[in-house]
Amino acid sequence: MNNFRLRSYSKAALSLLVVGAMGFLLSTNAWAQTFGPGIFQGIIQSDSNNDESFGFITVVLSRTGTFSVRFNLGVNGVGQHVYSKSGKFDESGHYHFEGPEPISTRYAVARIIDLQLDSVSSPTRITGDMTDLTHSSTVEMERVAVATLANAAPEAGAYTFLAASGDSGVPHNTGFGRLLVSGLGHLIAVGRSADGRPFSQAANVTVYDRWPVFAKMAGTTNGILSGWLNFQETAGSDFTGQLTCIGPEVPGPNHAFVPEFSGNTSVVGSRYIVPVGSPVLNVDSSSNNVHLTLSDGGLETSINRNLTLTAGNKFVFSPRLTGDSLVVNPATGLFAGTFLHSDGRTYPYRGAILQKQNRGDGEFVDHGGEGGDVSLTPQ
Repeated sequence: MNNFRLRSYSKAALSLLVVGAMGFLLSTNAWAQTFGPGIFQGIIQSDSNNDESFGFITVVLSRTGTFSVRFNLGVNGVGQHVYSKSGKFDESGHYHFEGPEPISTRYAVARIIDLQLDSVSSPTRITGDMTDLTHSSTVEMERVAVATLANAAPEAGAYTFLAASGDSGVPHNTGFGRLLVSGLGHLIAVGRSADGRPFSQAANVTVYDRWPVFAKMAGTTNGILSGWLNFQETAGSDFTGQLTCIGPEVPGPNHAFVPEFSGNTSVVGSRYIVPVGSPVLNVDSSSNNVHLTLSDGGLETSINRNLTLTAGNKFVFSPRLTGDSLVVNPATGLFAGTFLHSDGRTYPYRGAILQKQNRGDGEFVDHGGEGGDVSLTPQ
């Protein structure tokens, strides 16, 4: 009997010891902590005008706090500008990295990286900073929104957008583009800057209904657009925001390259619904119902023309002068045309229809590289 009691007591004591040991381990070891897994996307940016301080970044986080990160910096394809790393957040959601100094390089190499989760168990943002000891940048990421075919992203659809700047030194003409958002929240955008440089980007809508923008202009050193755009349906727009615009690099002092300009550009976007049996702009009459204006871009004076937009979305010039043409694609909301410049040359122009504002805007570039503005307004 006594032996039975002793054996029972020993088993109970052993159980208490095991439970206590497990609790101690769970409270003191980081491996036992569960992180909220997910994919995060965002941008690297700074207050400088050096493109090496800007980039796009993606983090894939696991439940154990380990992660993989991929980011790119700057516009140049030469040198080390694309990085892939792995790491692990500590129990407070912090990550710190310090790398060795490169032997010799004139290109950005991330030496110090600090990242912080806003929550360990259910993170939605990652913030931080990085530096190569020459260029210092801040990092801002947001969790990518999860959508399914049965529960599509509310932003899904087609959009057109316009980008114009009021900053001194930045081209004051109007850039434009087209955005497609899939039911899964994937973004694909193509467009042209205010001075006619093409760009494209792929990204994802975040849980905060935002679009992280980092787009390199076509070419090797042609500049960038960077910033955040916010999706919000209003009477006049469906997404808006302000982007940093850094112009093409030109030769600078000490054999370096510096941007031709740097400033901000304001973006406004609108859902684009393909018109069926109606014109792309709401007009009040059947003739001379649209006004075309071309200005700046080396023109001696602005060009003003009255056109007729038909129900079949054909533009009719009356009278039609040398060089006149204008067509619109009703499926995309993008338009293109030509005109005779005051310098005697015929130039192309391009733009987009913004349906919610019932107008079209775009740009042209003259022989000397000076940008001009194009506008289509109903009358």
